[in-house]
Amino acid sequence: MDTAPLLVATADPDALDDALRWCAAVGVTPEVASDAVAARRSWSAARAVRRGRRPRRPARRHGAPAS
Repeated sequence: MDTAPLLVATADPDALDDALRWCAAVGVTPEVASDAVAARRSWSAARAVRRGRRPRRPARRHGAPAS
């Protein structure tokens, strides 16, 4: 069984609420990061990442989010 966390990386409360509802619907509790520093800690171990609606900077395709 894959135990890597799902990561929701957003400072947007509406995007977070939407993501948490989707996760609850499928029975998953995600790790939540409200900024790039917090997201960077879990980025590489995350099974999937959901970013907020309006990212200030584009994320790199692989690796940690752009800071």
